[in-house]
Amino acid sequence: MLRHFLTIAVRNILKYFNYFILIYVTDELKYDRFHENYSQIYRMNRLYDSNDIHEDAIFDILLYGGLLTAPFWVWS
Repeated sequence: MLRHFLTIAVRNILKYFNYFILIYVTDELKYDRFHENYSQIYRMNRLYDSNDIHEDAIFDILLYGGLLTAPFWVWS
């Protein structure tokens, strides 16, 4: 029975693959557009490369919000 469900799921994914891509693209394009000042929303990432470790992490923007509004020469 589980095999039957998986077969139907795979068949539907292959049949409606373009629809799934369309849903994903529209979701990514409207991300954070619910906020009235969506053009001022930023995301800070931290890139860490050491030896064989390559890491991409998200900073907590609440801690760095004051730095983003201050002039560059204040924190450089």
